[in-house]
Parts: sequence; C-alpha cells; structure tokens
Amino acid sequence: MLNNREKKELRAAAKSIKLRKDFERLKTASNHSANQPVDLDQFVKFLSDASRAFAGMSSPRPLVPYTRVLL
Repeated sequence: MLNNREKKELRAAAKSIKLRKDFERLKTASNHSANQPVDLDQFVKFLSDASRAFAGMSSPRPLVPYTRVLL
C-alpha cells in the first residue's frame, strides 16, 4: 500500500511533461509504435542505462532503513 507521500509523487510524475517526453524518447529508441505501451522491463532498463550515463552527477543519499519487507 502506498503512503500519502508516495501517492503525491506518483501524481506529480503523471502530470510531468518531461516524463512523458522521456517515455516518447524511450519508444523511439526501442522502435516501438506510438500505440504500443512501454512495459516495466523496458522502463527499468531505460532508468538503469540513464543512471549509468549520469553516474557522477548525483549526490549520494543515505540508506533508507526498511522495517518491513514482504517478498
């Protein structure tokens, strides 16, 4: 279940024009037609590739302790 902060972040991402443009670039780069949705595996690969490309640009963040993890 998502908490209020996570819901707010997802709503903001859904409204983001920049994120929509990123998805359009992803579709173009992976030769998808405009009618085909981008699946989760492609999105994760895109994020992984982007994080490698910009690895030195972000500041390190502290580890988030998880008190309850369900598999």
